[in-house]
Amino acid sequence: MTKKTDPADPIAMVAFHSALRRDLRRTRLILETDVSRARKARLGRHLLWMIEQLRWHHEGEDIELWPFLGQRDPQLRQALGEMQSEHEAIDRPLAALESAARGLVTGWGDGGAVIAALDDLEGPLLEHLRHEEEQLLPQVTRLMTQHEWDDFQQRAWIRGNTLPQAARFIAWLVDRADWTPDQVRRLGLPWLAYALAVKPLCDLGRAVFGSPWRRTAAAAVGPLVADDYGLVR
Repeated sequence: MTKKTDPADPIAMVAFHSALRRDLRRTRLILETDVSRARKARLGRHLLWMIEQLRWHHEGEDIELWPFLGQRDPQLRQALGEMQSEHEAIDRPLAALESAARGLVTGWGDGGAVIAALDDLEGPLLEHLRHEEEQLLPQVTRLMTQHEWDDFQQRAWIRGNTLPQAARFIAWLVDRADWTPDQVRRLGLPWLAYALAVKPLCDLGRAVFGSPWRRTAAAAVGPLVADDYGLVR
């Protein structure tokens, strides 16, 4: 069992990054096929939601996490400045993807605009995720306790969410995830509750309410991890 005084385990950050990579890959697979207008609209709405999650994620890091780490270790300030600069570099192509996604929702745009926006976004975004996982997450473990990490996540990302909002996020995170009992525990969930309730309910919710990937080859794509950080420990 993880103790509050243990070094922080930011596996949830890796899970978030992996889900982002998964859905970027899925989006390309969907748009490479001839899909219906209704499915494109669902995809557009999903992309808008995902963009909102990414912006919220970055705001939490810029406002809460990077200043905390910089205070604990001033020698990290250059690396933390690079993180903020990378966030700013992602803003423009992310806004272009947002505009293209709205075009799918309204029907005024097409999949080509989304693919073009992904072409511009994936380079800086995927490199940023890799950079963060390799350089900054080890510093989180070095400089923060699990209690401090949990408190940060509550302040920056969790507090203020309604139950439906939290449920949607969890369902998105676990989509096609093949986590071991130890990984589930590290994410803060009891294994039996996850295996018997959380994951089945998330799967049922996607089946009932639909998703852009349902009954397509893209649905088989699971979370994509850049390396083994956080998944083998």
